[in-house]
Amino acid sequence: MKRQKDDLLKLHNAATGYMAALASLAGDEAFDISGDIDKVVGSIAAIPKLGITETHAKAFSGIAQKVASWILAAKQSKDVRTMVKAYGADMDQVLEAMEFAAKNYEGVLKNEASSIDSYQEARLAAWSPTAEEMAQVNPRRLLIVSLADRSGRLLSKESDDAVEAAKAAGKGVTTVREGHKEMLKNVDRLEAKDVVAQLKKAAAELKEIRSNLRKL
Repeated sequence: MKRQKDDLLKLHNAATGYMAALASLAGDEAFDISGDIDKVVGSIAAIPKLGITETHAKAFSGIAQKVASWILAAKQSKDVRTMVKAYGADMDQVLEAMEFAAKNYEGVLKNEASSIDSYQEARLAAWSPTAEEMAQVNPRRLLIVSLADRSGRLLSKESDDAVEAAKAAGKGVTTVREGHKEMLKNVDRLEAKDVVAQLKKAAAELKEIRSNLRKL
């Protein structure tokens, strides 16, 4: 799961860096294009069960090979249209990979949560005394049941929180991708004010997505 989460964060960094570069070209400072998001580093692997395909991995690699720095890429592109045309198609694949992965990750986490609940029920059933046993039950056994119940509740809450985080991340990525697809579709008619409005929305969504990814 760690490798999968790391790849999701790589995808997120690439998307955020790209959006930040577009924002700087549009004359807006919606993003802070510094630190990790300025670089596109490493590679990602295809993860079929999360919906990340070889096509997605190649799109990420294609961007990584062309972009040493988003700041530099923005300077070389000189305007929003040029940059969207240069990187937009591959970035759509990156966003699609994020979208698929977040939604499939949600399914994986739901299955894990169900397994935890089933295990907890079985454990409590095994240790909890029956009504007939209560009169002679060892206090130590009751303590074990109490601790098991408490730890199970904590695990269940953590699992539920992770599922909700994955769901929220998926919705956020869908919103960002839809906005980006509009930019791709209307690339020759893009106006700075429209780009700025879209990027401000993307900035807020990507910030929230990162927060949710860190909860997984």
